Amino acid sequence: MNKKNKSSSFANAIRELPNFDYTSELASLETQHVDGIPLLMAVIESKIITKETACQLYAHTLGVAYIDPFSSIITQEAIAAIPIEIARKVQVIGLYVLD
Repeated sequence: MNKKNKSSSFANAIRELPNFDYTSELASLETQHVDGIPLLMAVIESKIITKETACQLYAHTLGVAYIDPFSSIITQEAIAAIPIEIARKVQVIGLYVLD
């Protein structure tokens, strides 16, 4: 169990949601899970916010855009634009090719 002295920006972003009423549940998850992906997964599994909202907030705290790959059309051209060795190394997938 990893106890945290300060809240993560992800947890703070959740607390700032309008009508968020699960403060004690979130605090409990923060003490049980390491910040980052483990906390994200715990928030999703506990269903205190939706998976989509959790992923959007998490991406925002990382400073990146959130795109649900299961609801996006991934083109072969985009996949081919990133060499497989690089894609595996940095764990990315091309989604779209713009211009």
